[in-house]
Amino acid sequence: MHSQQQQYLSEKDLLLPYAAQSPVPQERQRSSKFVKAGALLVVAAMAALLLNPLVTALQTVLKSSHRPMYCHQPPEFEYTPEPGIWHADPSKVQAIEVEGKGASSGGITLSTSSSITTITAEAHFRLASEELIRDIHVTAVTTSSGTFQFTVETPDRLDGRCILSDVRLTLPTSLSERLALKVKGRNAFIKVEDMGDVQFGGVELITVNGAIDIVKTINGADIGLQTTNGAIQGDVISKASFKGTTTNGGIKLSFPASDEHPKTISVHTTNGVAHVSLPDSFSGHFAASTKMGRVTVEGSDLHFDDSGRPGHFPGIGGRRTGWKGAENGEQKVEVGTVNGAARIIFV
Repeated sequence: MHSQQQQYLSEKDLLLPYAAQSPVPQERQRSSKFVKAGALLVVAAMAALLLNPLVTALQTVLKSSHRPMYCHQPPEFEYTPEPGIWHADPSKVQAIEVEGKGASSGGITLSTSSSITTITAEAHFRLASEELIRDIHVTAVTTSSGTFQFTVETPDRLDGRCILSDVRLTLPTSLSERLALKVKGRNAFIKVEDMGDVQFGGVELITVNGAIDIVKTINGADIGLQTTNGAIQGDVISKASFKGTTTNGGIKLSFPASDEHPKTISVHTTNGVAHVSLPDSFSGHFAASTKMGRVTVEGSDLHFDDSGRPGHFPGIGGRRTGWKGAENGEQKVEVGTVNGAARIIFV
C-alpha cells in the first residue's frame, strides 16, 4: 500500500533575479572570484560535516524498517474486520460517503469493476500490536435518505504505535444513477484508479497529509479536490464546476475534450507548481498568477488584456489575464500559486 508521488518543481521553475552591474577591473574580478570560490569551499565543507551524520542516520532508518519513521513498533499484525466486505444495493443508494477518522495512516482507493453488481467497501489494517484491534471500529450503513456511509475509526492518539489502513470502495461499471460521492481522509492518500465509466452528480475528495492521485479519470458535474501537505494530479471530466486546492504540494491536472465542459475551473496552491491543461475548444476568460515563479499561458487564439500585472522582479511572478476564443465565452479558468510556476496550456 503506497502512493506514488511526483515532484513537479523542476530547475527551470526556479528563476533568480538578475541585477545589472557596472564593469569591474579584471584584477578585482579575479580576486573576487578567488574569494567567492574559497567561501563556497568553506560552506560546502561545513555543510558536508553537518549533513553527513544526518544522511547516514536517515539511510540506516530507511534500510532497517519499512514502517513510518514515527512508529516505535513495526506494524506486523494483519487484521480485517468481519465481514471483510460490505455491500450496498445501488438501487437504494443516492449518495456515498467514505470517511477515515483517527490517527492511523494509509490510503483510500476508489475504483470500478465490471464483475460486480453491488457497491462494495472493505477495510484492511496492519497493526503494531494486536491490542489495537479493540480500538478499531468499521461501520457501514445505508440511511433512510439513501446515503451509503462507510466509516473507519481508529484512536486519535497512537503514541508511536502504528495502524496502517487500506480502505477500498468499488463501484459496478453498470451504475447508471448519478450519485453524489464524498470521501474524507486524514493522514491518507486518496487514489482514483479508474472511475471514468461512472458519472457522478457531485464529487468531493478531501484529505490531510496526503496526495490526491487520479490515475485515470473521474467524471462528475461539480468536482472538488482538497488536501493539505499533498499533491493533486490526474485527468478530470467536469460538466459544471471544478475546484482544486492544496497548501504544500503541486497541482497538475488535465481536462480532456468532452461533449460537456465545466463553466468554472479554480486551481490554487501555496508551495508548488500549478499546471492545468485544457482542450483547444475552451472559450472564455483565463487568469494565471504567482509571486515566486514563472507565469505561462500558451495556446492559439489568445487575447491578453491590461488587467494583468508584472512581478516584483523581472521574469518572476505576476499575473496574466485575458480570454481565448470569444471574449464573451462562458468558461472561466483561474490558476494560482505563491511559490512556484503557474501554467495554463490549451492543447
